[in-house]
Amino acid sequence: MALLVIIFGIFGTLFFVSQDGSTPIPSPDNTDSVQAIAEVSTASATATVARATPLPPTPFDTETEYRYHRSQDELMVALYHIEAEAERSGWTAEAHIRAGNLWRDIGNPDRALPHWEAANTTEPSANLLRQIATTYINRSEWHIAWQRIQSLLELAPNDTWALYHGGMILAPYDPVTAYGYLGQVSGAGDEVQTAQQMLTVIADQTTSSDVILRIGGLLASAEEWSLAENAYQYAADFYYPFPEATAYVGLMRILQGKNGDASISEALFLNPNSALVNYVTGVYWRSAGEYAQSERALLTAIVLQPGNPTFFAELGNTYRAMGNPLEAETWLQTAVLISDNDPVIVNALNDFYIDSSTLPQVQTLVQIEDGEPADLSDASVISANGWAVHLSGDSEAGLAQIEEALALEPDNPRAQFDKARILIALDRTEEAIPVLTNLAEGDSVLAPAAQQVLDEQETDG
Repeated sequence: MALLVIIFGIFGTLFFVSQDGSTPIPSPDNTDSVQAIAEVSTASATATVARATPLPPTPFDTETEYRYHRSQDELMVALYHIEAEAERSGWTAEAHIRAGNLWRDIGNPDRALPHWEAANTTEPSANLLRQIATTYINRSEWHIAWQRIQSLLELAPNDTWALYHGGMILAPYDPVTAYGYLGQVSGAGDEVQTAQQMLTVIADQTTSSDVILRIGGLLASAEEWSLAENAYQYAADFYYPFPEATAYVGLMRILQGKNGDASISEALFLNPNSALVNYVTGVYWRSAGEYAQSERALLTAIVLQPGNPTFFAELGNTYRAMGNPLEAETWLQTAVLISDNDPVIVNALNDFYIDSSTLPQVQTLVQIEDGEPADLSDASVISANGWAVHLSGDSEAGLAQIEEALALEPDNPRAQFDKARILIALDRTEEAIPVLTNLAEGDSVLAPAAQQVLDEQETDG
């Protein structure tokens, strides 16, 4: 799933200069003519270069000053001239819009917002109201954003952007009104598709904790992080205590580049034994670059709910981010196996093979519900859970679970591989070598990984 980024370009002016007419080519012996034409050509080239470069402004010409420095990407200087002129002559709507746009392009939308709001009081426009509402959405001030969207719809009742965002803001609180707005979203593109999907979610036009989680999950899948945060925050407040929704608030915030630590801490305080809360916590800490905390949380989730393929896949992604391709591949392969080749998880494994040195910034495995776990009697599931128990600090208990898996399926590659690695961790390498050798000589997907561990043991001596 993934972060919403709007990039505003700043464009200068490109001048094209053409020269009409022609000059006779002198004969070789006409030295004076050659010299004269050379001088004319040099002067013409110099003039062409001069015309192609924006000239510095003349003194006291504020408009020229602004346009020149804007074209040179000297945004603070351009802003100075806007503000200086406003001090002399007073602020106009156009000056406020220009100042706001400069602050936006500088990277400070909070400084831009008061200027846009001031312009909106005297000369409202659809484009201006969209920009204002977008800023409030990004600031998680959804109520004010909704007010500006209402003003926008008064100016442009069929505005697709306003109908879409207004409907998405209202969906958790007022599905009846949201349904009416989203039903009018037309055209082509991702927003139309997401609107149609949301209409299905809120079709009965009633709200419940499960429905709101689905609303948040759909918005998260569309990478509408702030709108998803709005849905989860409403669920967390209205159905308090709702630790799962609270955890998702934190995750949506970190995906926007904001701090969600407080929400994650509160969710764990409310229910530290929730597999879903620990899963979301693991994805949160990976998004924050805290990989050890991500690993611990995801291992806890797996121990609490063995066999959930999504948990396996996300742990594989965390190991990938940590630079541990062996563990990443093992967990991703097992996730594919026990998920019955779920396309999302298969894509995560394929992405690992395409370029195991990178991890997508926005993860696609954000889930809205616990989901159905895999068959807990499957040897691969039992072994993976045993390995998670080992990584959580209890190697003997983990090994016991893996032996249970091997009793069910003696040739299970995952169980053989996990057993060998735990034996090595317990300083029982001589018992592990035959297991790894047998696995490396086979044709399972873990054969290369087994050979890698054997090579490491040989190197270690």
